[in-house]
Amino acid sequence: MLDDWHGKGLARLLLTAVLADARAAGITRLTAGTLAENRATRHLFRSLGGLSATRDAPVVSCRFDTETAAQKLEQITPGPAGDAVRAGLKAAAGQECELPARSRLSA
Repeated sequence: MLDDWHGKGLARLLLTAVLADARAAGITRLTAGTLAENRATRHLFRSLGGLSATRDAPVVSCRFDTETAAQKLEQITPGPAGDAVRAGLKAAAGQECELPARSRLSA
């Protein structure tokens, strides 16, 4: 059941919400952590400009510049999930927008 969501872009959508909230609150940098064995998340963090901050046994932390991460996130997410990412980031920037109907985690 959980594996049904693997590779569907859910982490990107969740990061969109985190980045949008961070930017709205004036936060310019943030740190995120994941299990060292989670290669997909580590790859996503690196693709968003995340720099390795610490490694404490099973956990790896990366630091992000919120603007850089948001820009990269907009560029790397294709299709309906990307539409939702871009809509979420634009809404957080104060622009009115509507999520496409297809993007409700069906991508």
